[in-house]
Amino acid sequence: SSLIALKGLSQGRTATWASLPDLLSQERDSFNANKKYSESPMRHALSQNLLVLDDVDKLRLQNGMFSEWVDEQVWQLVKEREEKDLPTVFTSNTPAHKWVEHSRNAAPLLSRIRGRYLVINVGGGDARMYNRVQDMFNED
Repeated sequence: SSLIALKGLSQGRTATWASLPDLLSQERDSFNANKKYSESPMRHALSQNLLVLDDVDKLRLQNGMFSEWVDEQVWQLVKEREEKDLPTVFTSNTPAHKWVEHSRNAAPLLSRIRGRYLVINVGGGDARMYNRVQDMFNED
């Protein structure tokens, strides 16, 4: 997924790759007076021509749902990127309808994702494990 952001950069676009759980954690930390950010991590992500969000299915749940704060952040991110007509790539190990069901905004969120974005299901195993096995056989 980071290769998509690199391709965007090579085409002269501003692009950012981020793990969504990490981005939200950084955003929450930016409210802490002890942390120094020149701008909100979320504002920075929203301003990019191309945004690649990884691990969207890894958001922490509370009683089977996103927290209200996470729910609001994800909703605002999807809504603002759509309104500005900016390309956004979401990567997940589970189908969109599975991770979206944890949102209080599940129906409109899924509608925006399916209506605006191309959903591509990529099968296959874990590339990290494949590469590790290859490395083991290539070691001296």
